[in-house]
Amino acid sequence: MKSKSLLLISIGPVQSFIESARKLEDLWAGSFVLAWLSENAIHTLQETAKERNVTMEMVYPMILNHEPYKIKKCFPEVASLPSRFVCHFDAKPEQVAEMAKITEDKVKEAFTEFCCTSVDRVFGNFSNQLKDEPIQRMKNMTADQVKALIEVFWAIESMETEDFNQHRRHLEMRLAAVKNNRRIHQLYQDGLVCTVCGEREALSGWPVKKTAGIGEMKELLKTTWDSRKPEFSKRIKPGEFLCGVCLGKRGARNFFQDKYNSKYHFQSFPSVRSIANFSNYYEQEEPENRSYYAVLLMDGDNMGKWFSKSNKIEDHQELSKRLAFYASETVPKTVEKDHGGKLVYAGGDDVLAFLPLQSAFQCAKELRMAFGSDQQGFAQGATASMGMVITHDKAPLSKVLRQVRRMEKTAKAYQKGNDDSIGKDALAIGVMTRGEIRETCFSWEDVDVVMEIKNSYQQDLTTTFLFTFAKAFLPLIGKEYHKKVQPVKNSIENKELLRLEMERLVTRSLKDSSKKTLDPKEFSTMLIQLHEHMPSTLQFIHLLEALRFIAQKDFAISKEMEEMEVMN
Repeated sequence: MKSKSLLLISIGPVQSFIESARKLEDLWAGSFVLAWLSENAIHTLQETAKERNVTMEMVYPMILNHEPYKIKKCFPEVASLPSRFVCHFDAKPEQVAEMAKITEDKVKEAFTEFCCTSVDRVFGNFSNQLKDEPIQRMKNMTADQVKALIEVFWAIESMETEDFNQHRRHLEMRLAAVKNNRRIHQLYQDGLVCTVCGEREALSGWPVKKTAGIGEMKELLKTTWDSRKPEFSKRIKPGEFLCGVCLGKRGARNFFQDKYNSKYHFQSFPSVRSIANFSNYYEQEEPENRSYYAVLLMDGDNMGKWFSKSNKIEDHQELSKRLAFYASETVPKTVEKDHGGKLVYAGGDDVLAFLPLQSAFQCAKELRMAFGSDQQGFAQGATASMGMVITHDKAPLSKVLRQVRRMEKTAKAYQKGNDDSIGKDALAIGVMTRGEIRETCFSWEDVDVVMEIKNSYQQDLTTTFLFTFAKAFLPLIGKEYHKKVQPVKNSIENKELLRLEMERLVTRSLKDSSKKTLDPKEFSTMLIQLHEHMPSTLQFIHLLEALRFIAQKDFAISKEMEEMEVMN
């Protein structure tokens, strides 16, 4: 039997590297660099295997060997390659190990080149103060920081049987064992840390004296960073002192313009403020209603089970092919073209996007529906959980990212009503306003009902509805987060009593113009059905608060746009 082997390579760190960001461009750069390093690794493996007359096939992600991964014509700035991949070789494990080691070295060289290029680009051949020696010192610091940061783990499994699932599980176990025995690279640092990541030492053209105080250290950094080229004076603001890794991310778009020989792509990345204020109506003044935006984080549910349904490698490749199409075509089109958002990354079933508040709900729904289809997504019946955070454009990005991670975990832990067998496939929302956060979670089955309630808030109900509802129901539950309103023990009577009270409140809160178009009984029945599916009454109230907030912003923006159109 001919020798066959599986290789799994993982490049990291992922989350900490991506989320060391002060602005949206830093976030994008981190994700795109990891995708580029994966591209670099796959290409190196393909070329090395070709040189050695070894047959190689990609399993995940599915990339054809005769079509190396290149910059895409559509959405080239989207990071659509995952940071880990699996490939199959017709070779002995020893041969594959040699190729894996070559690939590991190439990835580390590429990352070092990426970061050091930014040092030359930002400081080189400009200031008389920064001669060759200070610049070389900063490049040496950068190389040391890269060496301490970059992680390239790999594991190999010999395929002695045709049971692909068993070999894949063994491969994952081997990689986990390798990660548990990782080496710690001690990095000597004696200066002030980077103002972005807060971990590594900020680059300085001159060494810090052992007797230097904080003031002297800052002055030394100021002298170095005041010597940056004028073209970087806005991208790197006064008072920002970066490490070699974070500097590499700030210069990423220039690097990739050169790397891909592309003049039109990799332009200035939009800020969260420009995403919140997505229209060009306002050139000077930014109205308060356009100061909020949404962050969406998606993750596929039970992906391991989907891949475990078949023992054939061809079936795994087909699923990988669908994921690749979803990440590189469906997601970018939905987020950027259809809804005016900005996609940070789409690595298979993982998606991170920034969206205008007005289109966030609809975009989330379309992404979820597409994921569960054969034509545009992963597979018929596949589900995904999402976290969404609605926040002000002045909120710290790091805080927003932590919150959206929290909401995604909340969605993953969702249980429908009291049924423990129905879980995940949910959308968790956090609304961050000044001084408070409201959190709620509901099933994707209820998304149409939720959107209808939002529209009713905007068109049919007065602002008193939520206040009267909370006043009537909150005393029955107090501050208990997981408790539901139960006036009586009988579930049927309990549901009818709640519906009657809800109908009374809806009737009192109807706008005069909606008394003939909205049926209070039908609407209250819909609300009670949604309440039954919610984890608690308090979360139900939080959902109503979130919908009211979004509806108010939507209505105000619609009015503003109508007024501007009349003026024009």
